[in-house]
Amino acid sequence: SALASKFSEGDKAASSILDQDKNHVAALYLKGYCNYQSKELDKAIGFFQQAISLCPDHLRAKTFLSKAQAIKEKKEAAQKAFNKNKQEDAVTLLTLALEIDPRNQGVRTSLLADRGTAYLKLKKPQLALKDCQESLLIDASNFEAQYLKARCLFDSEQFGETVSMLETMNTTDRQAQQKKRQEAEAAARSKRMEEATKLYFEVV
Repeated sequence: SALASKFSEGDKAASSILDQDKNHVAALYLKGYCNYQSKELDKAIGFFQQAISLCPDHLRAKTFLSKAQAIKEKKEAAQKAFNKNKQEDAVTLLTLALEIDPRNQGVRTSLLADRGTAYLKLKKPQLALKDCQESLLIDASNFEAQYLKARCLFDSEQFGETVSMLETMNTTDRQAQQKKRQEAEAAARSKRMEEATKLYFEVV
């Protein structure tokens, strides 16, 4: 999506600055912010903490560090509840996580897909479908939400739509894989081996 592309570009720009100056506070904050918006909470927390250690009065870094930690805590607690088959608790925790930073669209799409999965386990396919459709409105390429929607359609006995959606997902997945492989090959030709290795792992 355009949103993901924007934060990816910001992340690359910050990395270029940090290659020259690893203690550049603004670049550390930007790395944290881009990772936060891209659902990479652990990385975001690390960069925000580095920025704060160098500039203890960095209010924006403190604010987003607090939000990232709170979302991570709720998300992990929800996963534990889900694993223990306590789906109601998982829904409550994910709802609380969604309220922490409604403007973070990247995190929102992931939390909605997670809550939708819990709703499906509770045999509430309509609520699950509502969450995954909202998630797909934010990011139409979210694989987790796409797969959840297919499951909701199947559980609602809409078999034709289920098959159509799975076929589309399969085609899209192949196209994404081919595009990623081309990016990896281009990075390798340009001797950007770390980037190439990362891309090849994503292809696999």
